[in-house]
Amino acid sequence: MDKKKQPAKRKGGGAGEGISKKAKEALRESEERYREIFDSSNDALVIQDIATGSILDANKTMLKIYGYADKQEALKCTIEDLSA
Repeated sequence: MDKKKQPAKRKGGGAGEGISKKAKEALRESEERYREIFDSSNDALVIQDIATGSILDANKTMLKIYGYADKQEALKCTIEDLSA
């Protein structure tokens, strides 16, 4: 409460408040490194939603091995579709 018995006003409050610019930059760089490794792997890699089996992401090698023209096509599938 302020001197006039009014609730104190908060400053900021946006998403990510409290995260330093340095931490945000480190996170961005880490995500870039992850993406580079994921996309350049010679192994077929997928990220799936364990509850539904839906494919959330796939790398280029997976698309090539399974014959998908583009990632959007693969993201419409489930893991079960790949093993059929």
